[in-house]
Amino acid sequence: MVVRIGHWTFSPKLWSTMVTILIFPVFISLGLWQLDRADQKRALHANYIERQASEVINLNQEKIIRNSTDDIIWRKFQAEGNFDETVQILLDDQVINNQAGYLVYTPFKLLDENIWFLVNRGWVPTGNDRNLLPELNKTSVRITIRGSANHVPYTGISLGSAIDEQLAPGFYRLRSINIAHINDIAGEKLMPYVLNLDSESQHGYVRQWRIPGSGENVNLGYAFQWFAFAATLLIIYLAVNTKKIDGN
Repeated sequence: MVVRIGHWTFSPKLWSTMVTILIFPVFISLGLWQLDRADQKRALHANYIERQASEVINLNQEKIIRNSTDDIIWRKFQAEGNFDETVQILLDDQVINNQAGYLVYTPFKLLDENIWFLVNRGWVPTGNDRNLLPELNKTSVRITIRGSANHVPYTGISLGSAIDEQLAPGFYRLRSINIAHINDIAGEKLMPYVLNLDSESQHGYVRQWRIPGSGENVNLGYAFQWFAFAATLLIIYLAVNTKKIDGN
């Protein structure tokens, strides 16, 4: 096929046509996928903001406890009870400001109820010697904690108990959070979500909680890149197959 436009001819070669037909739709599909991811994050963020604006739930009310997980996720909470600091879960490979550390999870029992939660109390540095235990707060009295409910984190790759390390009695270094496994460690049945302690609580550590749905601009940037690749490929295809007709 040869197309003549003024002093130019477009005569596509088989190899360049096949390459463009195969790769161009891939670039477009990847760009559309990133736009879809951005839409999902935008909706997630809107849902988070709406739930954060809802009334604070009191976890000491049994009727609230028995609600489904989906009713509680991202809601602000308050709860009165005690930490069980005979069990400390250190989630490994957590980096803040280029410094390695742990997220500290501690079981929390509601006052006068046999209802347990896993509380994310924030980040502590590992220090230069990973064999040394981090210095953690001691909270033996009854307290009231506040924060937000969240899904169990998907951090890490679960390979079973082989990845666990017991650093000292009651101190466990894990690569991922698995509620069923922590139930075995703690000897109690925990609720199937975690509580992130708010930044103002004196019973936690460094807290820089990531807002659900944040980062849509990253996906928009990736989408632009994929569409730019598609446009560049199309321009190259036209350039290598288009020639100027010699007027002599």
